[in-house]
Amino acid sequence: MNQTDQQVLQKVVVATAIALTTLECIAPHAQGELKEKLTLFSIEHRELQQSAEKILHDHQIKLSHPNKFVQSFAITLTNRRLANHNSPSYIAQMIIKGTASGSNNLNSFLKNHKDANSEYLHLAKDLLELQSRMQTALVCFI
Repeated sequence: MNQTDQQVLQKVVVATAIALTTLECIAPHAQGELKEKLTLFSIEHRELQQSAEKILHDHQIKLSHPNKFVQSFAITLTNRRLANHNSPSYIAQMIIKGTASGSNNLNSFLKNHKDANSEYLHLAKDLLELQSRMQTALVCFI
């Protein structure tokens, strides 16, 4: 596996880990249909993450997960924001804003690395499609 392929898979693992951290942190503050949607999107993100991790593991490539300090800071900041504003609209806006940022980052990376293995690019594109579907599904809560 070449370096570009490794980078694509690592980006998928990291992006899904960040999305999962956000979803799992925010979901307990949601209710009803919004909570159900967040739970389903968490499951889909986890499945994509596991697919990318399996490929890396099969090739004996060490995984690099997001910095734990950064994750804990993000969780603390998210919890603080939700303590004051936990309406469905605010929750949906937080998730849409966060996934848009991650999607833009991954899109930029993919545009500059079109030579990656098509299977790995497919996983990255599946993640982008999932995040786009999630953003679309959450707009109705704003």
